[in-house]
Amino acid sequence: MHNSMKKITTFLLILWSSFLILFITFGSSVASKVYQYVLEKLNQEEFEIEDINFILEEEYLVGNSYHLNYTVFPHNNIDHGLEFESLNPEIFSVSKDGYITGLRTNSDKTTGKLRITSSKDLLFEKIIDLNFTKTYPEDILLDLSSTFKKENDVYIVYLNTPVDILFSVVGELNKITERVPELIYDHEVFDKTSTYVLLPKKKVDETTISVKLNNFLKEIKVKVIDIVDDPEMYELNSQITNFVMNQGSNEGDIYYTGSNIYAKLYNGDYNIIAPHTFASSNPEIASVSNHSIVPKKAGEVTITATLFNGVKVSKTIQIRNKIYLPEITGLDFRENNSVDIYSNESALIDIVFPLTAEFTDYQIIYDEEALELKKISEFQYQLTAIHEGTHSFKIVVDDGYKTEERLYTLNVTKNSKFIYFFRVYLPTIVPKVMGHMAMFAVEGLFVVLFIVFNLSNKKIKSFICFVSIGTFCAGITEFIQLFIPGRSGRLEDMAFDLVGYILGSILFYIIYQLIKGIIYLIKKLSKKKAECKN
Repeated sequence: MHNSMKKITTFLLILWSSFLILFITFGSSVASKVYQYVLEKLNQEEFEIEDINFILEEEYLVGNSYHLNYTVFPHNNIDHGLEFESLNPEIFSVSKDGYITGLRTNSDKTTGKLRITSSKDLLFEKIIDLNFTKTYPEDILLDLSSTFKKENDVYIVYLNTPVDILFSVVGELNKITERVPELIYDHEVFDKTSTYVLLPKKKVDETTISVKLNNFLKEIKVKVIDIVDDPEMYELNSQITNFVMNQGSNEGDIYYTGSNIYAKLYNGDYNIIAPHTFASSNPEIASVSNHSIVPKKAGEVTITATLFNGVKVSKTIQIRNKIYLPEITGLDFRENNSVDIYSNESALIDIVFPLTAEFTDYQIIYDEEALELKKISEFQYQLTAIHEGTHSFKIVVDDGYKTEERLYTLNVTKNSKFIYFFRVYLPTIVPKVMGHMAMFAVEGLFVVLFIVFNLSNKKIKSFICFVSIGTFCAGITEFIQLFIPGRSGRLEDMAFDLVGYILGSILFYIIYQLIKGIIYLIKKLSKKKAECKN
């Protein structure tokens, strides 16, 4: 019986030790490859697409976007990795999500081909036809600004005075394909200053301005004169009683960078349309583009308006920046801009301005004795609290005219190495360590069994055997991992392996001795009972 147990315990020890080394060393890599293999096999079987049924419109309107409706057979409710490709990119485009958009073409009706493939089922391919058509407006209306007079259906416009062409398309705008008309005019009479603005450069008794859209051609008659030939208009346009600038919202004569200021001149209630110019006293602060003032940076600037007859009016305005305070990311600040951190523990923080912010100059004001702020890039820092306590820092944005600031509070707790280890490393180490310790605890069990039945009366040899087997198994697993891609051998792992090994051995040895003592006691009581009977 004893010899049999020697063989059994030796076999179990060798078998488990071999399994332990192989499993800990290669188990993770093998499991990952097996998982990938099984997943690929399942995908090959699951993603065999039989067909795709598309619910198509008879015609799609050019210029509009549509999402394709379809059903995949079988398994419609899973991701099939469908990929869409337009075989006629000059006719229509398609997004990766299956949105198609008909492009503007010369033909009223046209057909394009769409190819559908699958990244999960490489054998699948389907090509379908999509029909695209144009739609047209019901009518187009053409007019000029009411500022210009009209006599006998002929508009009277003035030399060097911009003429805005007003048009509107009649019909269901969301279904009309072509909405941009062609502007037709006499190039000897007009210069084109923008898309629908003409500048008269020559006097003429009558000419036409037309817009053409599909089958519609609408025109208006125009007479070009010098404003001095129209005493009434000359009088209205020759004096300035009000110089108005607006920019959405502004405060008095304070305007903000980031948008145009639109300038207009008035004589009483009449908007002056005669030739006039604007000039800036400091183009670096605000420049002039056509009849718009473009604010560039904070400061004071004078804008001067000059009429065709030399009359001038000046207006001094203040340009200010729209100041936005940035947000700080990287630390989990509460609503009151406070956060709990540990001393001597660095954190990367980012200074994040809104996308609409054009002025992004800022300062961070802090106590250098309490905080350490190392600049990583223009908007990123490494923040470290040097010692415990309550400390604060301020973000200040100041353009020289206006200041905005925000206070941030740091509640700093002393950070000992012991606390740091258990707070940062322990949560990530425990799951892995417990697995290693459990495996080596079983190893300890088999070693104790081996020693009990093979070296029970040889204490020195038992000790050497116990230490050697545990050290060898823990050491060889970490050593082999040094040569496996993606793995690493660590002394910490080896230490935890040995802890599990020792604890498992002690626990089993205690249990073994308890069982042995209980069996001895039962035998002794049975023997005593038998003697009493005799």
